[in-house]
Amino acid sequence: MNNQQKLTIEKYLDGELSEQELISFLEELRETPELVHELNLAMEIKGLIFTSQHPNFDTLEEEVLNHLDTDTSSMEDQIMAQIPESKTLKFPKWFKLAIAAQIILIPLLFFILSPIQSATTPAVLIGHVEKVGFDSFVLRGKEKVNIRKGDPLFSKDQIYVQNESSLGMKYLDGSTLKFSSQSFVRLTDIKGQKRVELFSGVLDADIAKQAPGKDMIITTEHSECEVIGTQFTLSSSNVSSLLDVSEGAVRYNKVKSDNSVMVEADHYASASPDESLELSKSTKPLYQSPIVTYFTPEKKVSIEVELHGARSLYLVVSNGGNHKLHDHSAWIDPKIIGPAGEISLTELPMKVAKAGYAEVEVNSGIYGGPLRVNGMDHPIGIAAHATSVVAWDIPPGYNTFTADGVILDSANQRNNPSHHESVQFEVYTSIPEKKLKRLLIRKR
Repeated sequence: MNNQQKLTIEKYLDGELSEQELISFLEELRETPELVHELNLAMEIKGLIFTSQHPNFDTLEEEVLNHLDTDTSSMEDQIMAQIPESKTLKFPKWFKLAIAAQIILIPLLFFILSPIQSATTPAVLIGHVEKVGFDSFVLRGKEKVNIRKGDPLFSKDQIYVQNESSLGMKYLDGSTLKFSSQSFVRLTDIKGQKRVELFSGVLDADIAKQAPGKDMIITTEHSECEVIGTQFTLSSSNVSSLLDVSEGAVRYNKVKSDNSVMVEADHYASASPDESLELSKSTKPLYQSPIVTYFTPEKKVSIEVELHGARSLYLVVSNGGNHKLHDHSAWIDPKIIGPAGEISLTELPMKVAKAGYAEVEVNSGIYGGPLRVNGMDHPIGIAAHATSVVAWDIPPGYNTFTADGVILDSANQRNNPSHHESVQFEVYTSIPEKKLKRLLIRKR
């Protein structure tokens, strides 16, 4: 496998081959098994390109949202600078003419490239599906399996969790993993050692103590986690990975380097191709609400927080632990009060405005709809889909923040109790770097 062939694979995946280059590449694939194998590995790392092209499979979720274009503070610029721009797929004019040839070749490649399972080797049962949302499935060998609660999971299963969905699994030893929307994962078990490859997405883990010498290994494109037994969240995209440990400790290694850190509870670490591992302590919020759900009385929590002379204010809405399903939330009538008087935050310019889905809206609901709570419309507020971060510089003379944190009616217009929207409202006076980093990873 030479460098030119590797470059050709990259250009093929990015849609940058000329017409003649594409024809030559397809012919070389038919004649070179090593090139087919290398393409298979590249496709797996890039994510769901291969599956989304296959005619027997449902279309997967489109690329997440728009590029980040809001003016930000210098601190946020430093965070965002760690995450390079992702490539944009380019389709030359001749692409439509070539697509027919690719579609003909893809089914053939699918069976050639799929991991070969020996007929004489029985599948290794590793656990079961504990909870599953819509639009989630497993690729088992050459078969797409639409899974349900209680279904078995086997070593070498590949899990695909599409937009606005989630999937929870339980290993035979009681360890649990929860995958949120847009996750692409492969599970393996090698002589009793659990391995998880997180190509993209987010997983929440609660891992039972593992046997000596059998640390659970979780890898992303940029990092490797060695887990004995702990609770943590791991986020990954093609540009960066972030490990957030809530209990115990995890050894976090950067791939293709000797860089390694031990991440303990209340700490997090991030890894990207161009940066060394960074270990940081989680910023504590000045205020954190109880979990608010669609079924909370009045669907709201009243918030009043003393700012203690702070000159910055960061408002965060986090999902309530069940990922980001329909988490339409808002800060109703957000304002700051002090000797200088009273002013609505909707009248001040935001220096940060990021949301996990759709856009941050001022004085309107998600997608520009009404700020409606329990059938009542509110004229003033800031709406965003969790997880979200919005921030302002606070002028002198204001020392108290007040608002109502609410779940909007648009979160569940059909009053479907199976959706279980839930959020938490948090107030910071210093940048919540971990929240923002994780949000930026998901946005890309």
